[in-house]
Amino acid sequence: MLRSGSEGAWVTGLVLADENPIYEDANANGLDDRFEVSRRGFLLPASASKAERQTLAQQWREAQRAKPPPAFFVQRPAADR
Repeated sequence: MLRSGSEGAWVTGLVLADENPIYEDANANGLDDRFEVSRRGFLLPASASKAERQTLAQQWREAQRAKPPPAFFVQRPAADR
């Protein structure tokens, strides 16, 4: 949870989990499995070289920058009248 403060934003709540709550990550490399399969045709094995992991991570970062973030569907507060 984020809250505004006099010096900027404050993190006041944090949830920690072993599994990735944002996207599927069966091989636990921090990259979306759907991206790996669409880019390479298969998941990167755990025994992959560091250079191979870095290359795929760079491709994933570039793809994330080009894609707009998902919309947050929230009910906006009504005016006090």
